[in-house]
Amino acid sequence: GYNKSQTMFEANKGEKLTFKNLTLSGKGVDGITQSIISCDGNGLYFENVTLADFTTTAQGVIVVKRNGHAYFNGTTFASSESNKSDVYVFAGGVMHITGDNEIGTITLNKENDSATGISKIVMNVASQANAQAENPSKIILEGPWAIGNTIVEGCTDPSKFTLDYQINGKAASLVVKDGNLVLDDSTGIEDIFAGEENGPVDV
Repeated sequence: GYNKSQTMFEANKGEKLTFKNLTLSGKGVDGITQSIISCDGNGLYFENVTLADFTTTAQGVIVVKRNGHAYFNGTTFASSESNKSDVYVFAGGVMHITGDNEIGTITLNKENDSATGISKIVMNVASQANAQAENPSKIILEGPWAIGNTIVEGCTDPSKFTLDYQINGKAASLVVKDGNLVLDDSTGIEDIFAGEENGPVDV
């Protein structure tokens, strides 16, 4: 039977692993302690895939390791749960969104500001209009993130995501800068009054 303490599928460096037009089901089995699928290279692809009824105590149902790249197009997480999120991206890993997905939560980990110390999401600009069309994904940030850090590269629509992170005890947000979504400590409300402290506000 399935070993609950081992990852079911893993794309190692130099290997390509593709899941296409299928449903993977955990059938609600308890006691799984590892991710279901992980990668540490540039070769994990999901196209029209549903991951259903997986429950694991690992960081994510899907784990993108350092220097790993995972591509999501038409991926749905149905009744699957992990200790932290549907997709967990370690520092140095990259999650690519190339189409519409139903991914509840994404955790991005950061160690430092070097290329290998920060994780990110990359969105295909051409498919942005259809990506996350009805169900925005919740992004959870772990580590020393700072104002101005790029969170989603190639996206200019903050409504595609919600954010769970605080800076100095204040809820942070995603704002558009140079064609990307970057981290900010403003909700946008303050910007209405910027430069016009006593000026009128049209509602």
